[in-house]
Amino acid sequence: MAREDLEAYRARWRTVEAYLRAELRSATPEAKLHQLWSLMQSVDAMGLTAALADDGPVWQRWSRLRSRLGRRP
Repeated sequence: MAREDLEAYRARWRTVEAYLRAELRSATPEAKLHQLWSLMQSVDAMGLTAALADDGPVWQRWSRLRSRLGRRP
């Protein structure tokens, strides 16, 4: 990929990211709750509930990361 193409690609993604940030900031709490509910429903629909149920290892990793950064777990 040529340097100019890469710079144009990055510029387009910066535009997309700015739009998404603005959209998130302007969303009402009701809209955010609706998005969360939709996400939770998609987890159930895809049968991922059992896979996400065991979050113990995730919390252990998160705790280790926080402690390494000097923050309380």
